[in-house]
Amino acid sequence: MEKETVVIQTKLGQLRGLVKHSVLNDKTYYAFLGVPFGKPPLGDLRFKASQPFGGWEGVRDALADGNDPKQPVFINITCQSTPDIETTGSEDCLYLNVYTNEHPEKSTEKKPVLFTIPGGGFFCWSGSSTKTGVESFMNGDVVVVSCNYRVGAFGFLSLENEEAPGNAGLKDQTLALKWVHENIDSFGGDPNNVTIIGISAGGASVHFQLLCPPSRGLFHKAIIQCGFANCPWANQDAPRQTALELAKILGCTSEESDEVLQFLKSASADDIVAGTHKLCTSEKRKKIPDCIFTPSVEVSGVESSLPDIPDNLMKRGQFTQVPVILGCSVREGTVATMFDGISDKTFEFINNNPGVLVPSFLGLKKGSVEHKEAGNEIWTYYFKGKPLSWDTVHEYLVCQSDIQMNFGMELTRSYLVEKSTAPVYTYLYTDHSRC
Repeated sequence: MEKETVVIQTKLGQLRGLVKHSVLNDKTYYAFLGVPFGKPPLGDLRFKASQPFGGWEGVRDALADGNDPKQPVFINITCQSTPDIETTGSEDCLYLNVYTNEHPEKSTEKKPVLFTIPGGGFFCWSGSSTKTGVESFMNGDVVVVSCNYRVGAFGFLSLENEEAPGNAGLKDQTLALKWVHENIDSFGGDPNNVTIIGISAGGASVHFQLLCPPSRGLFHKAIIQCGFANCPWANQDAPRQTALELAKILGCTSEESDEVLQFLKSASADDIVAGTHKLCTSEKRKKIPDCIFTPSVEVSGVESSLPDIPDNLMKRGQFTQVPVILGCSVREGTVATMFDGISDKTFEFINNNPGVLVPSFLGLKKGSVEHKEAGNEIWTYYFKGKPLSWDTVHEYLVCQSDIQMNFGMELTRSYLVEKSTAPVYTYLYTDHSRC
């Protein structure tokens, strides 16, 4: 069956999109898929800030999703073993999708824009049409944009220098927001009424965009769901050291930044994904939920996306002050089981190493007296001195919920209420049958 299409004129050139019908109510909507917003970050552009794609000649097809970011196949992401990792996607991934329920050239009024940032722990997932669930939004009077950004080492490796400052994935998000600001009116959207929304790492990304100086003025409301920039899994504490560990796994013998960077730029994308998985499953890391390559403070570089740790920026009120909705569900700790599992082996390890429960945001040096005391206090509070077992697994999930999510949410909420001049709303999702 031949696809029904529509051609519109944009500032960048003509674009051919799809005319679709919602499976929910058969309502017509228009989808423009795989629209490039950044040049392919290949070769020398690996690890660097993304550059605008620009326009095109003739009619460009926007009939299929662009490439997913390079990442491990989802079934193999758990850090319990070290099989040969399978990969999917491409480094050539800087594409976005635009959806609207009204013909863009027949719109009489500009619609609000909902800009969705995908989650995935900063190491997987994408903004593709099969992963966004956009049809539920097409009942509303809104233009929806979903974007890809580089994940894993490609998006967040940092050598803490100008050539590899880190946060390439956040810079991709900012570039996509700039594209929306400059071009969304061609799709019937209002560039002065953009709401950014995300869940999990997407929620943390929304929070990071609030903190990102280059993103100021590119959005006007924010919805942060189940992920915050100050959550322990959303930050790298020692990004250069992590980059050196990856390079060593892949065979690099140098620790000089320039040599390491050239080595990593010459490595294949598949090898980098596989090397990251080996790093994740190493004895040093495998027992602790750890997304490895995540946002980090930029110590050098032009237009820093994160000039300081999130809590410091929030305390000083250095964030985009727009209306914010933030919240999470009651069982966020279950996500941690994706990484370390719930098993007798896990219980035994934590029982013998209670310090692993001490979150990094407390700023305590591992192995110090204070760190050990904190571990014992956490143990007493959540487990009442009992060993971790199947009898106390509920308490373990409550503990993980607080460490991985709730504490970060409460801090963020308190900073927003204290420092922001805009409204702040909080929710808690409590439907136990669905979370």
